[in-house]
Order: sequence, then C-alpha cells, then structure tokens
Amino acid sequence: MGRDLFSVGVIVSVLLVGSGHIVLQRILREVNGKSPADQKISGLWVGTRLGVVLERHRKFFPHSGKRKSIGFLFGAGLCVFFLTFILAR
Repeated sequence: MGRDLFSVGVIVSVLLVGSGHIVLQRILREVNGKSPADQKISGLWVGTRLGVVLERHRKFFPHSGKRKSIGFLFGAGLCVFFLTFILAR
C-alpha cells in the first residue's frame, strides 16, 4: 500500500508542478509580447528570472489571476509530494 500511495502522490505532484510550469510559460509569452526587444527573457532562464517575470506581469496585467494560480499549483505540488513522502514511509 505504501508504494502505491507514494506512486500516486508523486504523479499528482508532478502534474501540479507541471501545470504551474505551463502557466509560467504563458505568463512569459505575455510579458515578452509587451516588452521591448532588448528586455525579452528567454524561456530557458525563466526560473532564474522568476521575480522579474512576475513583477513585469504584475505591471502589464495588474488584474490577472495567473500569478495566483502559479503559487497555488507549485505550492500544492510541493505539499502533496512531502505529505506523500511522509505518509508512505
């Protein structure tokens, strides 16, 4: 039973974090669409420039709910993973 719980928990957490990454890529496209050519951020570096991307998104799209969904998806994914890890032992 422990292995099954762990497998399901890992799959759910990967799906949540992966969904958050998809939303982050959409945010990056929106930010790059409004940014000048010399301020565009590569998709490869989005993780290291996350604060800049989210701040620009807040400036360009102040009423967007995508930033909250990223926090929820990443946070829920991490919580599910750690709870699964603790409970499956």
